[in-house]
Amino acid sequence: AVPPGGGGVTLGSIPSLNAPPGIIPSAIPTEVVLEGKAYPGANISILLDGTAFSTTQADSNADFLFTSTNVPPGTATFGFLATDNHGVSSITNTATFDVAQSAVTTVNNIFIPPTISASAAQLAPGDLLTLSGQSVPGASVITQLSDSASSTFTAQANAGGDWALQIDTASLSDGYHAAKSYFETSTTTKSGFGKSVSFY
Repeated sequence: AVPPGGGGVTLGSIPSLNAPPGIIPSAIPTEVVLEGKAYPGANISILLDGTAFSTTQADSNADFLFTSTNVPPGTATFGFLATDNHGVSSITNTATFDVAQSAVTTVNNIFIPPTISASAAQLAPGDLLTLSGQSVPGASVITQLSDSASSTFTAQANAGGDWALQIDTASLSDGYHAAKSYFETSTTTKSGFGKSVSFY
């Protein structure tokens, strides 16, 4: 029957609507969040299981944050290689952890050690050697020499992350030496040792 006034709609029927197709929510993604410290403005190459994976950049405070939903669940080893503003590269820092499926896996406190360069590879006894590099602004950079006394020296990184120290080689024994550094901002925030540079 047609209701009074017409309209062409049969009683008891459901009018046809041009509704958009239904959207079925996708599964919760597997996401990895990586946080750490490098050097102000440093470019950071990220490796996944030894293969180039992505890049990110540290901010002016040397902090970096990287997120990805392209990491399969399971055990993963990430590598981090930072290049400072002087073009000097860090040691590759690695972190191995389990990536949970359909969840967010967050790994923080990834502390990339300071870069280090020596002013010369060969010096005469009594020459001054300058060691320098970049680290977290305001951090203490502790440098260890591989001499008989395992001497350590401390420098302070400035607001731009630059650090430097001078060593009087007259205080060192003759022969080959290597230097490597780590940073710390507190007793709980410190990196491992970085690359070694050698001189004699």
